[in-house]
Amino acid sequence: MMQGVASSVVTLSPDERARIAQRERKRRGRQRALERSRRASNTAQYRLSRRQRRRQRRRQAAGLAAKQVQVPGGPRIARADGRPVRSPRRDEVSTTYRRLRARHAATSRRTAQSRAAKARQTAGQIVAVHGADLVIEDCRITAWFRLWGRACARFTPGTFIAALDHECRAAGGRLLRAATRTTALSQHCPCGRRVPKTLGVRTHHCRTEDGGCGLTGDRDLVAAAPAAFIRFDDFDDPSTARVDYQTSRRVLRTGGPGLPGALSESTAPIPTPDTGPSRADAGTGSAAATPRTPRRKARRRERGAASARRTRTSTAPTPDEPPPPTTGGMMVTPDRHQHEPGCSTNPHHRTC
Repeated sequence: MMQGVASSVVTLSPDERARIAQRERKRRGRQRALERSRRASNTAQYRLSRRQRRRQRRRQAAGLAAKQVQVPGGPRIARADGRPVRSPRRDEVSTTYRRLRARHAATSRRTAQSRAAKARQTAGQIVAVHGADLVIEDCRITAWFRLWGRACARFTPGTFIAALDHECRAAGGRLLRAATRTTALSQHCPCGRRVPKTLGVRTHHCRTEDGGCGLTGDRDLVAAAPAAFIRFDDFDDPSTARVDYQTSRRVLRTGGPGLPGALSESTAPIPTPDTGPSRADAGTGSAAATPRTPRRKARRRERGAASARRTRTSTAPTPDEPPPPTTGGMMVTPDRHQHEPGCSTNPHHRTC
């Protein structure tokens, strides 16, 4: 009997995306204000922009006096090798610039703290549902940023994986990594048949006409199911990971309707914490408060008793699904607007 089958998908809510977008707009505005203040205080170290030079030429052709430019918009005056004539460290900065720089640094710290707190909270919820022994695919985060830079900056997968590893260790388990070349989870069905898919295909379908099992479900959740049957020759070497498809086929045949249902949609959603009033600079997960507010103290108390530490449940491998590198020997050009959220599985008939 397939009792207790559960799956989880971690995504950003529309409210979180809106807050992140607003926070990024404010960050870019502060950066522009800092640059403008520096240029205004050190006009002799910058050249005029093309637009400013064209305006001066028009005024000169019309017989008008040259207009004094308050803030030059061109590049910094540099030598032939590209090094500035005067180091930016020797620039004169105004009091407003110092205040804005301090506020920008404080906001960046609050954002980083909020992201780390959200990652710890989400990781604790995953470990509480799926156990302390998880499996993720051994992927390079730098490659993800080359493909989906803006999406990765919003989701911060590196911070989340680090928090997941910390929660697994705190609960007495371990976060294992499986090589994508030896497993290819997103390109296989739990029955063992290879089902090639491009990154734009988000639904898995093992066609019975081609000799498959007929399983249909969400691509990410179906890819997580074989990870429950990964075996390692060396736990510290991701390249030794192999999928035991014989056991996977037996579980698929005896799973009944519970397994396909869990692989079709998330049955254990990760809730988004109540963040209270919207605050642009608060980060992705929870509103960042000043050190004097009681909310900050409550958050500190939660850190010492994460849900992962309170649950001593059984193992639960969790792969983090990346795009397949090739399809049929040809390199696949992924859609940069698509991304694959992480999902996890449990060897004891529990999928994440």
